[in-house]
Amino acid sequence: MKSRYAALALTGALFASGAHANLLSTFDSNAEGWTANTPEGSLAYSTAGGNTGGYIQLSDGANGDMGAIAPWTGNLSAYLGGTLSFDALNVSNLTPDWGNFGIVTISGLAGSVTRNLAGSGFPLNDSSWHSFSANLTSDIWGANLAAILADVSSISITTEFYNGVEETAGLDNIALASVSTPIPEPGSLALLATAGLAGLMASRRRRQP
Repeated sequence: MKSRYAALALTGALFASGAHANLLSTFDSNAEGWTANTPEGSLAYSTAGGNTGGYIQLSDGANGDMGAIAPWTGNLSAYLGGTLSFDALNVSNLTPDWGNFGIVTISGLAGSVTRNLAGSGFPLNDSSWHSFSANLTSDIWGANLAAILADVSSISITTEFYNGVEETAGLDNIALASVSTPIPEPGSLALLATAGLAGLMASRRRRQP
């Protein structure tokens, strides 16, 4: 799955001019600026075991909901109407009994909005990665979403899923995608990549004397 994110650098050139780049954290090399909301939780980077490649782990450290905090701030208006998504793993293999996992909070000068992208019972205790997403529209997040995205101060993902301090959750492939640059499905990505390479080769041939 992660290959489709890594290939966005190539396929981005195929979108119409004016398209806004996606914000992606695939954790191939490091934690990419993500942090934990200490002391409720701690963050560790793992080089393998993600979906695929590396990923970040959030471990419970105290009473209160642990969570991950994004490095993305400022004017994110380009993502209004787009999609926020992430993959999650139940690392500790405990049965979820706390319903706050997957709550995303976006805060800014205009206030804050929240949305639970997962629902109760997640992340499943099945040693598998699962994907969650929601459209960034006012009917889902609230009427002031546009104003908040214009000046974002914080984006957080709650990873608490167990009534105790024993659990660890994994996050990978966290993305903000704008309407004009959606994240392609693997089949579409392959076609776009092939077309892009063909175009580059044709351009090189035209330049040759």
